[in-house]
Amino acid sequence: MTPVLIVMAILGCADAGDRCQTVKVEPVTYASVATCNAAAEATLGRYTGLTYPVVAASCQQSTGPTLVAAEVQPAG
Repeated sequence: MTPVLIVMAILGCADAGDRCQTVKVEPVTYASVATCNAAAEATLGRYTGLTYPVVAASCQQSTGPTLVAAEVQPAG
């Protein structure tokens, strides 16, 4: 079974909290959405200088590349 990694995306949104766009994806990964959500408040506190009326965090499954370990035999 492939492990699922959860990432936290920081979103900049309009006044109503809609029309959001991803500003940054945090480099930290989480084992579950619950642990990501628990870290969201503290993480959002570091984003006070953004020029959006509303800043939010969204915890979601990583869609980035997956690393796979493999044994490689030298040619020859």
